[in-house]
Amino acid sequence: MALSSTGFRSLHGSSRCTAVVHHAAGVSASINSTDPPSAHRYEKLTLRGLSLVQISQADQISVKYVGRILQLSLLAPDIVQALEQGD
Repeated sequence: MALSSTGFRSLHGSSRCTAVVHHAAGVSASINSTDPPSAHRYEKLTLRGLSLVQISQADQISVKYVGRILQLSLLAPDIVQALEQGD
């Protein structure tokens, strides 16, 4: 498998696609694109050193959307609970 111009290598399985991201420092991280967009998932990926651009390219969504979802990880737990309950 050749590395694409974006720095991603896609590994296609039956119903799953994983992007392996290669950093300049030689660190690799994998993004499983079958996982739904999640503020906490994106937060974990950014803490691993991935950029919003890398995450958006792996999930095939816009950078702006990744940024908007990522902001939800900053909400207080009581607000999240109220949103989950529909209050």
